[in-house]
Amino acid sequence: MKLIKHIIIFLAISFFLSCNDSDYLLRTPETNITEPSFWKTTNDLKIFVNQFYNTLPKIGGYDQGLYDDDGRSDNMIYENYDIRLAGLTTIPNTGSVLNYSNIRSVNYFLEKGSQLDILDIEKEQANAYLGEGYFFRAWYYFNLLLNYGGVPWIDKVLTTSSPELYSPREDRSVIVDYILKDLDTAISYLRPAVDAETDRLSKEIALALKSRVALFEGTWEKYHNNTPFAAKSANSQKYLQIALEASNDIIVGKYGKIYSIHTTGDPNQDYFNLFNQDDLSSNSEIIFWAKYRFELGTGHNLQRYTGITYPHPTKSLIDSYLCVNGHPISNSNGLYQGDDLPFDIYENRDPRLKQITLVKGDPRTIEGNDTLVTFEKGTIHLSGNLRSPTGFNFKKGLTPNNNSGSQQVDFTSNTAIIYFRYAEILLNYVEAKAELGTLTQSDVDLTINKIRDRVNMAHLNINNIVNDPNWDFPQLSPVMNEIRRERRNELACEGFRLNDILRWRAHHLISGQKPMGIKFDQSMYPELTPGVNIHLSNGYVDPYAISLPNGWGFKPDRDYLLPLSKEELTLNTNLVQNPGWN
Repeated sequence: MKLIKHIIIFLAISFFLSCNDSDYLLRTPETNITEPSFWKTTNDLKIFVNQFYNTLPKIGGYDQGLYDDDGRSDNMIYENYDIRLAGLTTIPNTGSVLNYSNIRSVNYFLEKGSQLDILDIEKEQANAYLGEGYFFRAWYYFNLLLNYGGVPWIDKVLTTSSPELYSPREDRSVIVDYILKDLDTAISYLRPAVDAETDRLSKEIALALKSRVALFEGTWEKYHNNTPFAAKSANSQKYLQIALEASNDIIVGKYGKIYSIHTTGDPNQDYFNLFNQDDLSSNSEIIFWAKYRFELGTGHNLQRYTGITYPHPTKSLIDSYLCVNGHPISNSNGLYQGDDLPFDIYENRDPRLKQITLVKGDPRTIEGNDTLVTFEKGTIHLSGNLRSPTGFNFKKGLTPNNNSGSQQVDFTSNTAIIYFRYAEILLNYVEAKAELGTLTQSDVDLTINKIRDRVNMAHLNINNIVNDPNWDFPQLSPVMNEIRRERRNELACEGFRLNDILRWRAHHLISGQKPMGIKFDQSMYPELTPGVNIHLSNGYVDPYAISLPNGWGFKPDRDYLLPLSKEELTLNTNLVQNPGWN
C-alpha cells in the first residue's frame, strides 16, 4: 500500500472506505472504534483524514499510474486499443459507476469533525485537517465530473429516509461551483506550504487543484457550447478568470512559497531527471508528490517495465515536438532530418523529445550489480508485453543507473509520483490568459519561455510564430496552437492529454485517426514480414491495422462522457442518461 510521503494509514478505521454500490450512501460507518471513544481530539481528525491520501492515483504493482493514463490518448497507446477511443464502450447493465463511497466518508468526517469541541490553541490545526477533507471532496467530485458530467451533489451523510437518495443530476456548472467552493474553504483552512505540517496538504496544493478544475471547465464550456454536452448556464469567462487568479496566486507566492522550474543547468538531462527521483522534498518545482519505500512494502514495478512494456509514444506525439530553433518539423529551416532512419527523427529537436523516449545507446537497466543493458532499437519485434506496438519506447520516469541489484525484481522501485508541479500551473496561466484574450509577450516569457529555458529551447515570440501547415487546430490562432503544443510536449505522458482533448472538443484528433508508429526499416527487423507479423500503412507501423482498420471510432455525439448503468437509472428514476447513450 502506498504511503503519501511518510504518512502511515491508521488501519483500524479503513472500514470507512468501502460499501456495496447499492447502498453506498446509506451505511452507518462500521468501526472497531466506537463513536463515544473517538471524535474527541484533533488527533482523531488526523487519524480519520489520513485514509483519503491513500485514494490518490498510485503507481501500483503493474500499474504505471499517471503514465498509464496517456495510453488512452493520441500521445501513447497499448498493445490493445482503448475501447472508449475505439467507440466501443457499452452501457453497464448492473452496478454503480457513480461511486460515492469516498464522498460519503468525507461527508461523515466533515460532519463529525465540525462538531468537535476543540480548544482554541488547537483550532488552527483542527481546521487544517478539516481543510484536507474539503480538498478531497472536491477531488472526488472533479473525477466524477470528468467522466460523467453533472451528477447529484451530496454533501451530508444520508439515512434510509433521506430524499437526497433520489436526487436528480445537477448541471455541470453547479457541480463545478460546489467544487470551487469546497476548494476555497480548503484554502482558507489549510496552512501555507511554508508552515504546513510535514507531508500534508497545503493552501498551494488546493490552489493547484482549483487552477486545474477551473481551466477544465472554462474551456469545456467554451468549446462545447451549443452541443448536447454544454452547461445550461455556461459562463466560460468566469471559470477562466478563476483559473488565471488561482494560478497567479501560486506564481507570485501569495502564501509565501515561491516555486520555480527545476534546473541544474543540464538541458539534456534536467527534464528527464525530474521524473526519476525517489525524494522530491527539496525540488523547487514540485507542489504535491508521493513517496514510495519498497523496504516498507510500498514499492512498485515502474523501473522493471518502463521502456519495454505498457503504453508507448505515437508518431503523432513525436512529430509534435519542435526543432531546437522553435520551428515545426514541417518548416524547420533545414534542421529536421526526416524519419527514413529511426533515430534521425530525434536530431535537432526539442531536447525533451530524447528525454521521453529511448534512443540508440541509452542505458536501459543495470542487471545485477554491474551489467549495463543499452537500448538498440524499437521493440516492435518482441512479443507479448515486451513489444512496443509503435516502435517508440517510453523513457520518462526510468532510472537506468540504479545499481542496487534489485531493480528487476517485482515491487522494488521507489520512484516518486508527482501530482502537481509548477510547470502545469504556468501552462494553466498562459492558456487562461490566451482564452480570455489578454495574453501578452510578458505572459509568455513568464510561463512558456521559463519552461523552455530548462532545455535550452528557442523562445516563443507571439509576434513571430513560424507557420505550421500541420497545426492540430487550424481554426485557432497560431499562438493558441503553440500554447497547446507546449502543454502537450511539457506534460507528455503525465495523464493530461485525453482530458485536454475532451475539454477542447478536439475529437478530430481521434475520430477516424490511426495511431501510427515508426517508419519501418526491413534491414533492422529481418524477422518481421509486412502483412504477416507486422502491418504497415504508407510505410509506417500501423499497430491497429487489423483490429481498427478504419482508425479510432470515437463517437463525438456520445463518447465525451461515459454512460450511467441501467441499474442506477432504474433505482433512481430522477437520473437521466448522458447524451447519445439512450
